[in-house]
Amino acid sequence: MLKKSTKAYLLRNCREDIGGRWIVVTGANSGIGFRAAEELLELGACVAMACRNAGKAAEARDRLLSDHPGARIRVYCMDLGSRSSIASFAAALEADGLDVHAFVNNAGVFRVSGRTSDGLEVVEGTNYVGTYLLTRAVLPYLRTLPHRVKLINTSSIIYKSGSVDYSDFYRERSGAGTFRIYGQSKLLVTRWSLMLDRSLEGTNVSVYMNHPGISITPIASKAYGDWVFRIGRPFIGIFQSAEKSALAIPYIITNDVPSGSLYGPDGFLDGWGLPHRNRLLRKAYEGWDELAEFNKTLI
Repeated sequence: MLKKSTKAYLLRNCREDIGGRWIVVTGANSGIGFRAAEELLELGACVAMACRNAGKAAEARDRLLSDHPGARIRVYCMDLGSRSSIASFAAALEADGLDVHAFVNNAGVFRVSGRTSDGLEVVEGTNYVGTYLLTRAVLPYLRTLPHRVKLINTSSIIYKSGSVDYSDFYRERSGAGTFRIYGQSKLLVTRWSLMLDRSLEGTNVSVYMNHPGISITPIASKAYGDWVFRIGRPFIGIFQSAEKSALAIPYIITNDVPSGSLYGPDGFLDGWGLPHRNRLLRKAYEGWDELAEFNKTLI
């Protein structure tokens, strides 16, 4: 259940009425995706949850319905690490004729090791490659809708320290599951979001970015281990809650904000606080030609 302060924020700052409108949120079964879905339902929206694990998604849907009886929620199975799963989801979205007003690319992974269903290193294969392929798959349908559609990609303040190495893109030589590969994935999401927004200028689809700041979520717990949080419990206040971090998503959807902009916390180092527009570093506007060439290899 949302805090009173969260509900008050939504009432004061979410200006556009999105009652009855469909919003797609990937990775909506936990963490920031779940809290964003909860906040959107509070505003009267309908939510389509696109999640890898059908069982966890169903449990999350039931939790949401317990607080919002009668809300319209759909659950779709979609694994960002599987091209076939992405294609099936995109086809189902179109077949259902879902009148999507916003599409939130929230799903991602942090400091984990392993492979996607398609055999790619899991962090880069999910955060960048999967998000890129999913967006390519759904864009043709979104472009047919007779109204504006907001596409929101999830970045991270870690993009600021990111660097890109196309010669070792999946960090096979330098190791996986580290801040380094996560920073690369989020730097690429940021660059590509700006490129995509420019390419869609004059269409009904506009691109935006959100980031959670310094937030405590299930993927952070998995990344560092429960023992870290047990030891650090006295200092838990330094982390921003997923509920507060998620506010940037309904804020972008319900306000007339500039496309291509990044919204996240307004506090120290953009790590804590309420949504505001963050200044993008110069590196977000660099390396576009190289990224465009690399994207061709993913198709």
